[in-house]
Amino acid sequence: MKKIKLNKIIYSIIGLAIILAAIFSYMMYHKDIDDLNYHNGSAVSNQFLLGAYYYPWYNKDQWNNIKHTDTPQMGLYNSSDDEQIKRQVDEAQKANINFFLYSWAGVDTLSDKLLKTKLLYDLKNTNMNFAILYESYMSFQLPAGKPLDFDATNKNGDKVGDVFVKDMRYLAETYFSNKHYQKINNEPIVFIYLVRDFKNSDKYLTKANKYFKEKGIKVYLIADLVYWQAGNSMDWNMLGNNYSAITGYNMYGDDRNSNGYLQDVDSKYNEFQSAANKVGLHFVPNVQPGYDDRNLRGAKRPFIKRDDGDFYKKYWDIDLKYIDKSAPIMLLTSFNEWHEGTEIEPSNEYNNKYIELTRELVEQTKQRFEFQ
Repeated sequence: MKKIKLNKIIYSIIGLAIILAAIFSYMMYHKDIDDLNYHNGSAVSNQFLLGAYYYPWYNKDQWNNIKHTDTPQMGLYNSSDDEQIKRQVDEAQKANINFFLYSWAGVDTLSDKLLKTKLLYDLKNTNMNFAILYESYMSFQLPAGKPLDFDATNKNGDKVGDVFVKDMRYLAETYFSNKHYQKINNEPIVFIYLVRDFKNSDKYLTKANKYFKEKGIKVYLIADLVYWQAGNSMDWNMLGNNYSAITGYNMYGDDRNSNGYLQDVDSKYNEFQSAANKVGLHFVPNVQPGYDDRNLRGAKRPFIKRDDGDFYKKYWDIDLKYIDKSAPIMLLTSFNEWHEGTEIEPSNEYNNKYIELTRELVEQTKQRFEFQ
């Protein structure tokens, strides 16, 4: 009789243990899935994404040799300082920024090494992501402001188009599978700078996209195209065949100032969005808090006044008209471009004003459009 009772107790304990193990396994399984969804950089079409251009080029020589407009609140920092990077990631999260568009200048450059050894490490255990801002002229080793001919050779004797294809393969192999790489609808985002200056790029873009397809990857290529040139001067069929979206990094021109600037931007955005949509391209609006590079390029240069945040808010309101609901992305120039005075990173001049203002604007946008 005692043996039967003992067996019942043992079986009860075993049964309870099995139930508890099952509950624990279920909880851990869903915790793992939640962690994966939280950190894997993937975004669905109804999730609003704000990306900010991020520059890792600051050190003592950079600050001393290239004049800046405002001054970082944290002092003239070094971009390789882990504590500084952690502060930047923290400030970006406070601002409701989803990802840094990281300025990348080519394989084995300093930017490449700092991304691998610094930023990726400091993104761990955060919900902050990154994507590549492909600095075309830097990687090609050609001067900006001139046509970037993919059939030309650079100073090393390398064909520019071959450099581009090699870089795209490297990015896919090195970064796209990182759980913090920002995607939209499971497509890694890559921003290509100065596409409006590209020549003879079609066959090399086709080659890069063929490689992606062979690897089972669809890449969300954003072309930096939108500027003051006429929209009908673009090869829209080529663009539609090779890119996913278009945008404009910075609409500032040295013939423009604050007067009428936003109205002109609105008109140009409307022109380019209409042309892009006809060939199946998304339009990604860009916003900035102001622009002032007079310390760098001369005191007579026109500049865009911040007006205590009013310019930023008005620019943001224009952008809301151009958000594509199937790919609701907005890009911010910039998180920390101190030489051209477009930064929102905390400064001696503005403190945390633009971090807080960005946070408010993102929250308002989500509520207005019922985005996640």
